[in-house]
Amino acid sequence: MMRVLFAGLGNMGGPMAKNLLSQGVSVTVYNRSAPATDWFSTHGATVASSPSEGAQEADVIMTMLSDDRAVEQVLLDPHTGCIQSARPGTLVIDSSTVSPQLSRRLSQSFATKGVAVLDAPVTGSAPQAIDGTLTFIVGGAKEDFERARPLFNAMGRQAFYVGAAGTGSTVKLANNTMVALNLMAVVEGLSIVETAGIDAELFLDIIAGGGAQNGMAMSKRKKLLANRFDADFAMHLMLKDLRLAGDVAGQWEIPLPGLALATTLYQVGCRTGEAQQDLSALRTTYRKLAGQQSLLTSLNGQGMADQ
Repeated sequence: MMRVLFAGLGNMGGPMAKNLLSQGVSVTVYNRSAPATDWFSTHGATVASSPSEGAQEADVIMTMLSDDRAVEQVLLDPHTGCIQSARPGTLVIDSSTVSPQLSRRLSQSFATKGVAVLDAPVTGSAPQAIDGTLTFIVGGAKEDFERARPLFNAMGRQAFYVGAAGTGSTVKLANNTMVALNLMAVVEGLSIVETAGIDAELFLDIIAGGGAQNGMAMSKRKKLLANRFDADFAMHLMLKDLRLAGDVAGQWEIPLPGLALATTLYQVGCRTGEAQQDLSALRTTYRKLAGQQSLLTSLNGQGMADQ
């Protein structure tokens, strides 16, 4: 039986690890916040006290973490990281959204230990993680992709191999740039009709049949209409991804004015109180922009502190 260490049990990683368990995979879990492991300890998983301990007997190490720093700590820390105890032949699958540079560095660092690495971020958020309908975007060696396919099938509906180390992360950042811009388009349309006194639900029904429809209009419909923005994908995480995409664009000297605008708007949203809410709370940010005094009050209340 394949033995998997799963590190990172948040909104995404928790459901993914549960889906592996439900498919009969032998799972060890690690999470920096211990309470997240409670369910797993009573449902057949082993709980590791450190990434290094969890990696000792693992055939596959899988991570779903918030950012580059967290991934480096879990995988590369010189004292407690997985790299200290991973055995030759182990496969590392990082499904976090991180910089392509880190993905390539992980591949190079683990290669010295005889360990292969795939960067395998996902499209979809918490509902798709729960339902097991994620899409994996995978960079690394093709033979390692094929080796990991049963795990991808246990957690998602499809997996795409896109190329060498770092390409999965690059494609994910391009994807999230489009997500941010698509949501901006929906919110701007809603701003027009709301100001005109036209029903927002009727507007979303109308665009569903034409070229203005997009994935954000469908997936965020309930949140936008209810004005309830509990986080499936928090705004501060989208801002992090947009900044990473901006770094890639800067390295390649690609002019991306839409990305620059989206980054600014999500930064405003984070600074005015929406950082921990779902990215669809950009709707609230636009409402604040429409009333400049309330926006200035919110900014002053935050002390312009970047979140």
